[in-house]
Amino acid sequence: MDFRGDQQRRQAGDSMKLVHPSLEAPVEFAENIVNILVVENQRVFSSMVSELLLQSEGGEGQFVVSHGAKRLSFEKDAELILSPFLLDINQKKIVAKLHAKLKNTAVEADFYMKSLDISSRIAEYIEAISQTVDFPLIYSETDAMALFKLVDLRLEENHATLAEKILDYITAAQEFLSVSFFIFVNLRSFLSAEELKSLYQSAIYRKIHFLLLENTQREKVSDCEMTYILDYDLCSIY
Repeated sequence: MDFRGDQQRRQAGDSMKLVHPSLEAPVEFAENIVNILVVENQRVFSSMVSELLLQSEGGEGQFVVSHGAKRLSFEKDAELILSPFLLDINQKKIVAKLHAKLKNTAVEADFYMKSLDISSRIAEYIEAISQTVDFPLIYSETDAMALFKLVDLRLEENHATLAEKILDYITAAQEFLSVSFFIFVNLRSFLSAEELKSLYQSAIYRKIHFLLLENTQREKVSDCEMTYILDYDLCSIY
């Protein structure tokens, strides 16, 4: 019997849980734990990925995720990542939330007068330069949001490795989109053991929960891994 696994499951009693009819026990998202679900049967694996994709887009499926007594939404609270290479830290939704957050900051006490001054100076400049043509011109008032778009304000992308790209993205998605957990499909096919350990440590430090959905069992790289196996004959092993 795996005493460590039993102990980890007891510690995860009130944590977020993911359940599915094919799994005999829930996948529990506890602190300091990285969950790995290995589905060896290709047909079932493909079906689960399709189901997760459908649910992440607002469709129906058999996966249920909950936090305590509250059922969470896959569409709002989770993100399915099929390819880490396609992650975009400056996707439209993230940048919009970034701008909205900074707009709120712009009208707070520390920045309010500076924001008014900048808007006034821009208006004076536009008014002055408009006088140089012999046609009446109109323009919109300048606010913080317009200024952010004008200078293309966005998150800096400064990652040397795929693991760093993943960490930057999930950190931003958690901060700006309030994503509760991430599901990666076959992520271990793309990262080395050292990269995985680094990603685990950084995600655990930031309290970011994620599940690695894999089709093949691989060598354990860290003690923080909790592996659930649904073998080819659909028997569950923990």
